[in-house]
Amino acid sequence: MEIKPACFKAICLSAIGLMLAGCGSGEPDGGSSPATPPIDGAALYMDDCASCHGPLANSSIRGVSAADIQTVLGDSSGVMGSVPPLTTAQIRAIAAALAVTSTPAASSTPAPIASIADGQ
Repeated sequence: MEIKPACFKAICLSAIGLMLAGCGSGEPDGGSSPATPPIDGAALYMDDCASCHGPLANSSIRGVSAADIQTVLGDSSGVMGSVPPLTTAQIRAIAAALAVTSTPAASSTPAPIASIADGQ
């Protein structure tokens, strides 16, 4: 029985495909890559922003959004043009660090005080 070249090629390609599909990366966890560590927005702020905007806790730009930072950094005609290029993820991390340091808005309603009538 003679196998036609076209059939032989198809059989070989199928066999190779099945072998490759069965191959793993050799890693015990099934080949998944490790998670990328989170970006430290506070450290980036200290490296790239604090010299002009002050320490993170007292920053002159507390509470700005990532979009605001991106807009200002995109205008390279001003002083901000001297900031090294930052990725979108780095800008988001800096904005998140700035949001954490934002002081909460003052509430006009005082916190409830336990009273004797409540049995406390």
